[in-house]
Amino acid sequence: MQPFLQTLKENARRVDRYGWASIWKPSLGFPIILAILLPAAGSWHYTGAWLFVLYNFIYMLVYTVLIVVFNPETLNRRGRFFQEGTKPFEFRFFVVWRVSSLITLLVAGLDVRFGWSQVSPTVIWASFGVAILSSLAGIWPILVNPHFEATVRIQKDRNHRVIDSGPYRCLRHPGYALSAPSLLAGALVLQSVWALLPSLAIVGAFLWRTAKEDRVLREELEGYREYAKRVRWKWLPGLW
Repeated sequence: MQPFLQTLKENARRVDRYGWASIWKPSLGFPIILAILLPAAGSWHYTGAWLFVLYNFIYMLVYTVLIVVFNPETLNRRGRFFQEGTKPFEFRFFVVWRVSSLITLLVAGLDVRFGWSQVSPTVIWASFGVAILSSLAGIWPILVNPHFEATVRIQKDRNHRVIDSGPYRCLRHPGYALSAPSLLAGALVLQSVWALLPSLAIVGAFLWRTAKEDRVLREELEGYREYAKRVRWKWLPGLW
């Protein structure tokens, strides 16, 4: 434990302002999420809202510690959005992602207020567990891939190369695949069946982004075509 803490302390000094910004900016979203959910639901006693923020807080805490210890440079790069070479389709993706996320919160809160659907406590807590496990699993690819930036681009300034270790031995886009279940589970944590619809739109946006990213890598990243022949599946073995 002592070497781990020592590494954490030493690597924290290597994190620049962009890296720290990529942590504190999402964390500022927690009160904003509550400011949307609680008024929409019309109650402070909205269990799903507090559970939703809790699972995101747990994710951010574990993500911060692990990435600082194992891959601080990637943390720095993930704080720099829309760098030179970022593909144009990323702007459309981020618009759909953000708008759909906002709609998910609003629909969930209104669903709880007006009782449009019912989600049992068992499903809520099971979904809470799935959301945590899935979101934490999505950290693994970030730790092993030094090119896991926030946007899609060929990183010619960073000697971009194919990564085929860790989860990349089985899937070409494990970051998306492993974390996608948390998007759907999150809607059920919010106690809303109807919130699954905009959440599905987010998953669809990630599927679209994956297809676009994979095409870019095939066309522009040396060695990726050969890698794609070895690792056939993007998200789910046997399906896609």
